[in-house]
Amino acid sequence: MKPKMILCLGATAAQAFLGPGFRINLSRGQIFDTPWAKAWMATFHPSVLLRMPDERARTQARIHFEDDLRRAADTLRTLGGGPEGVCPGPGTSAGRAFPLLV
Repeated sequence: MKPKMILCLGATAAQAFLGPGFRINLSRGQIFDTPWAKAWMATFHPSVLLRMPDERARTQARIHFEDDLRRAADTLRTLGGGPEGVCPGPGTSAGRAFPLLV
């Protein structure tokens, strides 16, 4: 299987692909070309947004998260894909960081 796009939700999922040097705060929202998919991107895991104690930081992170999802949707449209092909990556379960394969 070679999805059109992989969207990693959270640093743990992103580091599973790119290694422990990946930093979500530095590289989130950027589109990468990888051997696994035509497009690859990482963003915050939604649970991080809910757990941020500082309201200002939480609001800013939510804005970044929404921008990242829009960028992913735009990229997917450019690649000719759609949300009907979204599925969790292999070996994942609810409540854990995981990539979305599209």
